Amino acid sequence: MESVATGRSLRAATPGNGAWQRRWRHGKTYSMPKRSRPPAHATDPAAARRDVVFAALADPLRRRLLEQLADGKPHTATTCARHLGKRLQATIKHLVHLRDAALVEMSPDPADSRRQLYTLSPQVQVHRSDAGAVEMDFGCCVLRMMGPVVTNV
Repeated sequence: MESVATGRSLRAATPGNGAWQRRWRHGKTYSMPKRSRPPAHATDPAAARRDVVFAALADPLRRRLLEQLADGKPHTATTCARHLGKRLQATIKHLVHLRDAALVEMSPDPADSRRQLYTLSPQVQVHRSDAGAVEMDFGCCVLRMMGPVVTNV
């Protein structure tokens, strides 16, 4: 069998010749890596939850959003964007990512039905120390954020 575009012969993908492992691209053959075992989250729901939480906490902007929401008061996306110094659309994108990870909850604003209020999920336990440090327990990990740093000048 020949390719119409290149005129080169193509092999059928059968387990005997290993063609299912190779892909043709830009005149070269690239081998695709074999997966030796399924990912951990395919069989363990706790591992899947950890992966989602760690992916959400990987971004520094999302950690700053969580720190802002840790005060216990509901915030609009506009106030969060103003606090972070970012555009509204970027802030909403990160809030949606946190909501999809079940770290943030969204509810309609009773004063203005066009706005949404964001709060921390009840699953996230927040503890504050006397020094101002915030500790958030996500169930699979604990995030500690230091309070404001005061220097004597």
